[in-house]
Amino acid sequence: MEKFWKLTKFNMSYYLKPRFESTKDKRKFIMMIVILGLCFLMPIAMMVASIYMATSMAIQMGVVADFISIILFSAQVAVIFMGTAGYLQIMFFSQDNKILASMPIRYSHIYISKLIVSIFSNMLVSAVINIPSLIVIAVALNKAGMTLGAGYYLLVPIAVIFTPLMALIVISILAFPLMKILTYLRKHPTLAALVATLLTVGLLLLIYIPMMTSMPKDEDGSLVTDNMVQLFSKIGKFSYPTHCLAKAMIGENAVANFFIFFGITLACFGVGVGLSTLFFRSTMASMNEGTGMTKTAKNQAETKQNKPLVAMMNREIKCVMRDTKIAMQTFMMIFMVPVLLVLAKFMTKGNNEGVTNPAMFQLAMSFFYCDMICGMNYLAIIGISREGDKFGLLKTLPIDSRTIMKSKLLLADLCSILAICVSAIVFCFVSSGAWYDKILFPIALIGTCTPLNAFALLRDTKKPNLKWMNVKEITKNNMGTFIPTMLGMAEGMVIVILGVALSMLKIAVWQSSLIFWAAVGVISLIYYFIFRYKKLDKMVEYFDNIQP
Repeated sequence: MEKFWKLTKFNMSYYLKPRFESTKDKRKFIMMIVILGLCFLMPIAMMVASIYMATSMAIQMGVVADFISIILFSAQVAVIFMGTAGYLQIMFFSQDNKILASMPIRYSHIYISKLIVSIFSNMLVSAVINIPSLIVIAVALNKAGMTLGAGYYLLVPIAVIFTPLMALIVISILAFPLMKILTYLRKHPTLAALVATLLTVGLLLLIYIPMMTSMPKDEDGSLVTDNMVQLFSKIGKFSYPTHCLAKAMIGENAVANFFIFFGITLACFGVGVGLSTLFFRSTMASMNEGTGMTKTAKNQAETKQNKPLVAMMNREIKCVMRDTKIAMQTFMMIFMVPVLLVLAKFMTKGNNEGVTNPAMFQLAMSFFYCDMICGMNYLAIIGISREGDKFGLLKTLPIDSRTIMKSKLLLADLCSILAICVSAIVFCFVSSGAWYDKILFPIALIGTCTPLNAFALLRDTKKPNLKWMNVKEITKNNMGTFIPTMLGMAEGMVIVILGVALSMLKIAVWQSSLIFWAAVGVISLIYYFIFRYKKLDKMVEYFDNIQP
C-alpha cells in the first residue's frame, strides 16, 4: 500500500497541483483566473437568475424536489461531457502508462490512483454548478416561506462530492466498450479521435434534443403549466438516486432517502470500478508485453518530392492526425459549433420576451457560439509546442522557416474555415433571418477568427513548451494559452451584447442588420491590424531563435 499512496500523491501533484517557474508566473496565473472569472460573470448571473425564476415556478407547481434533482442531474451531465476526455487521457492516453506498466505496482492500484485524480478534478465541475445553484434555490425557498432544515445545508457538500461518482460510473462504463474499440484503433489515432468525438456529440444530442423538443408551448409561446409539471417530474425522476437525494435535502423521508441514494451510488460505483479495473489491467498487461512504440523515425522522415509548402502541409496534417488528443480537439471544434447552433435554436424558440427582432437575437447568439468555439483553435494555440521532442527534426528539414510557419498558420486557418463553413450550412436551415445575414455570417466569422489564429501561433512560437510526456501538459498551468481564447470571448461578448440590444430596438430589420454587420466589420479590421498584420515575420523571427 505504501507504493499506492506514493503513486497517488505523485499523480495528485502531477495532474492537479499548479506548478510555476517563478513568482511572476504565479502572479500571471492568479491574474488570469480573476479575468476568467470576470468574463464568466454575465453567464453566471444569467444562470442564477434563471434558476431563481425556475425555483419560483417549481414552488407554485409543487415539484421542488424534482427541480433540485434536475440541477443535480445537470451537474452529472456536465461532468460526463467535460470529464470523459480527461478520464480517457489520464487512464489510457497518458504516456506514463508505458513506464508504470513495467514497474512493480499492481495494475489495480494504478487504476484507482488515477481514478482518485479524476474524481477530484470532476468535483470542481460539480462544485461550480451545484454550490451556486443550491444556494439560489435555498434563497428562493426561504423567500417563499418554505423552511429548510439544517439537513439541506449539510447535504450540499454531500451532493458536490457524491453526484460526480454517478457520472464517473457512466464514463467508466462508456470507456469500457469504447476503449475495447480503441484497442484496435491504436494504430489509427485519427479514426479513434473521430469515433470519440462522434460519441461525445451524439450523447449531447441524445440528452438535450429530447429535453428541448418535449417542452410544449401554447399559442403565445408560454409554457403550459400542466405539461411543465409532468416534464419537471419526468426529468427529475430520470436519475433515481439523485431524486432520492433531492427529497432528502428538503426533508421528505430524509434518512431513508439519503441512505437509498448513498447505497445505490456506492454499489453502482463499486461495480463500475470493478469492471473498469479488469479492463484497465488487460490494457496495461498488453502494453507491457509489447514495446508500446509506434512506427520508427523512418516513416516520420518519409517525404515526397512536392513543393515545400505542399510537403509541409502534408506533414502537418499527418502529425496532427497521428495524435488522438489533438485530432479529437480539432474534430470537436468542427462538430460542436453546428450542434450548439441547433441547441440555440431550441433554446431561443418561444423565449423572446422584450425582443422585437427575434432573427437578430438568434443571429447574435449563433455568432457568439461560433466565434467562441472557432476562436479556440488548438492547432494554432499549440502550433509549435505540439512538436515536442521532434522539434529538432523540424529544424533540420531543407525548408525555410517562413514556409514552415506559413504551413502551420494555413492549417489552423483551414480548420477554422472548415468549421465555419459547416456551421454556416447549419445556420441557413435554423435561422429565420434574411438571405444577406446568411451570406455575411461565414464571411464575418472568418474575419474575426483568423486574426486570433495568428496571435495564438505567434504567442506559442515566442515561448513554446517542448518538454512534455502527453499533450495535456502543454496547456496545464500555462495561462498564456488562454489569452487568445479570452480575446475571442471578449470579442464575442461585445458582438452578442450589440446584437441583443439591436433585437430589442424598434427599427427596421434591414437597419439592425446594417448596424450589426458594420460593427462586426470594424471589430474584424481592428483585430486584423492588431493580431495578424505582418505577424508572420515575427513568427519566423521567433522560430529561428528557438533552440531544440
